[in-house]
Amino acid sequence: MTRRALKRLFPWTVIAIVALGFALRFPFLTSRSLWFDEAFSWRLIGYFPSSEFFTRAAADVHPVLYYLLLWFWMLPARGTGPETTLLWLRALSVLFGAATVAAMILAGRVLFRSRWVACAAGLLTAVSAFQIQYAWEARMYTLGTVLVPLAMAALVRVAEVRSRGNVWWAGLGFGGALGALLHVHYYALFSWVALGAAKLAYFLGRMRRGASTVLRSPNFHAAEVGFWLSALLFLPQVPVFFAQAQRVQEAYWIPRIGAWSIPNTFARLFWGGAGDISPVWAVLASLAALFFVVFPLLRGRSFGDLVAATSFVIPLLLSAAVSLRTSVYLDRYFLFASLGLLLLLARTVSFLPSRLRMAILVALAGFGFLSVTHFWQQLDFPRHPGARAAAAFLAETAMPSEPIVVSSPFAYFPLSFHLGCDVRGGSCREGRSVRLYSETGEVAHFAGAPILTPNDIVGPEVLTSHVSRLIPRLWVVDTTGFGGSSLPVPPSYRLASETRFSELFAFQGDIIVRKYVFEPIN
Repeated sequence: MTRRALKRLFPWTVIAIVALGFALRFPFLTSRSLWFDEAFSWRLIGYFPSSEFFTRAAADVHPVLYYLLLWFWMLPARGTGPETTLLWLRALSVLFGAATVAAMILAGRVLFRSRWVACAAGLLTAVSAFQIQYAWEARMYTLGTVLVPLAMAALVRVAEVRSRGNVWWAGLGFGGALGALLHVHYYALFSWVALGAAKLAYFLGRMRRGASTVLRSPNFHAAEVGFWLSALLFLPQVPVFFAQAQRVQEAYWIPRIGAWSIPNTFARLFWGGAGDISPVWAVLASLAALFFVVFPLLRGRSFGDLVAATSFVIPLLLSAAVSLRTSVYLDRYFLFASLGLLLLLARTVSFLPSRLRMAILVALAGFGFLSVTHFWQQLDFPRHPGARAAAAFLAETAMPSEPIVVSSPFAYFPLSFHLGCDVRGGSCREGRSVRLYSETGEVAHFAGAPILTPNDIVGPEVLTSHVSRLIPRLWVVDTTGFGGSSLPVPPSYRLASETRFSELFAFQGDIIVRKYVFEPIN
């Protein structure tokens, strides 16, 4: 495509790419059960009054901005059934995911002054299996992926724009986007450092031509004001951050970083998925990532190349360094940093001859699309109905007066959502009683303590012989997944039936619904 043709078709190309990104993120929103992290979002924004909402949000380990936006977004869906609520919960992330594609097009245009790179970056983001995998969850990730490319674009704009008025608008945009990002997820602190390092390197490089000229320039002043404005916006969150960081250090669930953690992450960034990764593919992905970082820096040598590279490399290195002491390393936390790699990939392809680069881009987009469809096939939704099917089974077979006791918080919160439970009153549809079993009346912080209420808990007293005589049939729900444990049912209950419902991912295991019938021991 010629430069003139691309300029003429650019607006329509942008619309088509964003529409493609939305179309690939929207399917199966209600085909999957809500899982624990999403159930946390639902409970936190669903029923607690405003004063209690902020207290419980502060007791979590994430900032509050996403939950606030989700609270407003869910207002039209209040009082609807689980299916409609589930659609609304996840639809906000899908919209942010589509907005991410648009933001990447903008970033490509600003960082590299190229419509071709802009469209290529948007297309690669639209078909990225890694981005799509987390764009359909009711979590904060896609809100962050919108803000990262906006912050990158604003930084390059504030450094290179020549108009005094525009440079200050760009500086405020840089500070606003980066400040908002810090209120989405604490991994954004790594992105904050990365963009600060890129800014510092750029102006230090300019100082070789005359330090006084740079220090007096409105570009330098606007960049500094924007950067420290973002820090000022984050300042009220700092006490909460340190309290939440202390909880992570005391007790958390993230496994320790290993020798293959980073290579495996590189492989996930390229083709997503949740299965095991071959060491060969991990090594190849690592080499490819290294090439896509180094080549544009050597060939392009622009500030945009530096911004994209630091936005990818520095969060990765900082996360690995921090995880040597306290593990905070998870693949999905690199959704923000991976956008820098996608920009560098688009930039690398742009250096090829015109026909070849178009063929390579089509091949990369096709590979991304195949990765997405392969991921969908791997999940096999009909065979992994999970908590939603377990809730439907209980609603059909258990009498409303028969208690349902769940042994694990990781099964309890999703199950209570699909049973239409109200956390304020502890009751579910048809007056069903669904409770979480806990011998101590408490659960671990990472298992949902911030969203737990006294109405959720039932202790060993429900299984005593005295109470058992009043409960002829008892339903117990266990899980074989992460955090699962079997409930100690007394011998006065006979196991009458057992039904399993597989969840989507291996770490979730199966939901097991057991029906017990009381038979007194003579």
